[in-house]
Amino acid sequence: MNTIIKRTWIYDIEVFPNFLGFVFIDRISDEKREFIIYEDTKQLEELVYFISTECSYLAGYNSSKYDNIIINFLSHHLNRLKYKSSNDISNEIFGLSKEIINRDGLSIYYNPKIKPYLWTNAYKTVDLMSLMAFDKNRVSLKQAGIAMRWKKIQDLPKPFDEKIEPDEVTLVMEYCVNDVEMTKELSNIIISEIGIRKDVGDMYNLNLWSASRSAMSDKLISSFWTQETGLEFKEFKKLRTTYDSIPLSTCISDKVVFKTKVLKDLLSRISKINLKPGDKFKESIIIGESKYDMLLGGLHSHNPPIIVEESEDILLKDADFGSYYPNLMINEGAYPKHLSSSFLKLFKKLVTQRLAAKAEGNKTVANALKIVINSAYGKLLYEHSWLFDSKAGYTVTLNGQLYLLMLIEELELAGCRVYYANTDGFMTKVPKEKEKEYMDICLKFEKYVDIPLEFEDYRKCSIRDVNNFTMITKDESIKEKGAFLRDIDRVSTFLRPNYTCSYDMPIVALALYEYFVNDKPIKDTITNHEDIYDFCKAQKIGSQYVAEYHKLSEDKVKLDITMCQKTNRYYVSKGQGKFYKRKKSDNVLSDLTAGYNIEMFNDYYESEDYNINYAYYIRAAQKIIDVMEPRQLELF
Repeated sequence: MNTIIKRTWIYDIEVFPNFLGFVFIDRISDEKREFIIYEDTKQLEELVYFISTECSYLAGYNSSKYDNIIINFLSHHLNRLKYKSSNDISNEIFGLSKEIINRDGLSIYYNPKIKPYLWTNAYKTVDLMSLMAFDKNRVSLKQAGIAMRWKKIQDLPKPFDEKIEPDEVTLVMEYCVNDVEMTKELSNIIISEIGIRKDVGDMYNLNLWSASRSAMSDKLISSFWTQETGLEFKEFKKLRTTYDSIPLSTCISDKVVFKTKVLKDLLSRISKINLKPGDKFKESIIIGESKYDMLLGGLHSHNPPIIVEESEDILLKDADFGSYYPNLMINEGAYPKHLSSSFLKLFKKLVTQRLAAKAEGNKTVANALKIVINSAYGKLLYEHSWLFDSKAGYTVTLNGQLYLLMLIEELELAGCRVYYANTDGFMTKVPKEKEKEYMDICLKFEKYVDIPLEFEDYRKCSIRDVNNFTMITKDESIKEKGAFLRDIDRVSTFLRPNYTCSYDMPIVALALYEYFVNDKPIKDTITNHEDIYDFCKAQKIGSQYVAEYHKLSEDKVKLDITMCQKTNRYYVSKGQGKFYKRKKSDNVLSDLTAGYNIEMFNDYYESEDYNINYAYYIRAAQKIIDVMEPRQLELF
């Protein structure tokens, strides 16, 4: 007798009023299993047997909040449902599906019709949508597919509430297979993130398989607090410290001392502020050649676009405070008042443990504690967290910004010009003869605030604004963000912090990189580029619209209108097609490409000539360059 080995399967379900389709693909191989419940085909018992005997893990997209519920319901009610017809089973599951989707404001975790089927011991689940926090940003699988450069972007082939005809079964199952293959590809791309959840979960005996980084942090720090205090989560999960108002003077450290009148006046203004819940905070100040904005979240420079290069006389130096906010929490004694100083004691212990684990090469512990430590500050200002204490949060952010301004002031007084700052660091133009003085000032201040500084030398910085730049270090590594951020490979792209799968003609960022880094004309980069995906754009249409593709017939006598799916991939071409959205309520058309023609590219195809409108992409890149270079290149 052959022993069946349980495996990990990627899966998806299609639910219609008279049809249920299930597709499973093995995580390692391409082995595929399909099950159908439709008319004379009723593979319910085979499905449930497969799940119970061959599935150790089931991975899907939004599966923990939809697909799992369906298969858990079918498994739980097998003995009742197996005597029903396919049509009756499908109809009952369709009702459950509507209950899941149309919650009427009631969470699935509290809906008595759904709650019993949320969890099971039959298999472990990995929900890639939750793991990547795509549920928070409402990123659909199709949007993720476009960002992955998937070969076929296809929405549901017919409305979910319509019945399936016999000749449509194959089409629906092919659609489901495409979704599962896309989900499997996503799992391959983010396999390192899945591995972190396995290792950390095993280490601390927690189920983290579908947890985002924020959710991992919540679970870990809750577990650590339980171990520290003996309290169960339910005993502290609703704790908060709230204030009617917060005098900001009570948040500012005695170490904050300025020398110049403009900064002394700034400190005086801030100290007089009495911040109430919901109040906005913003202060702006000019120091030397740069303007700085202070907000509740952090400091950033607010300067015109600038290009700076190292020269014979000027060095470009970057200084960043290491683990800035965690260190500020410890140094300023910032902790949730309702948890007492015991929380700060725990936090210090976690920081010490992380440093020890990092030194020992224990990546599992080091990574786990890094996630917790780096997110703890944010929880201080998140009203839905049991760590919420806005005064503690402001103590961290205000002092962090004021310390940065203190160091910037010192450097400016010494004749060093700061041209960029953001949150935990800044970049400075340092005259070569002042390099030692620059380092002496920084190292002295490092000791003063007891937070280490990390330094990097740069060759060239092209900065449109604080969130859009490309910078080249002396060792030729690249730091880039925003419009300059290249889509180099899918792994690094998907593992960016807070990635939302936005996809908008990556060729522009590539052309900007070649222009600013290698002095290559943008036209040369764009017209010689061969990857059609880099010219593509994505558009998701809201439910109040329908998407339409308009194109003249071949004889140019009539206008052919094709109804498009909700999520579309396309590129700007020299063809005759136009892309519109039509508002359902008033029938008004809106041109989605501002007068340009496009070619739909939901299905990949090879061509020697895609008829790309290169001029469109050249203009898009040139528009950014024109913002950067109306002034003469600054050479210091």
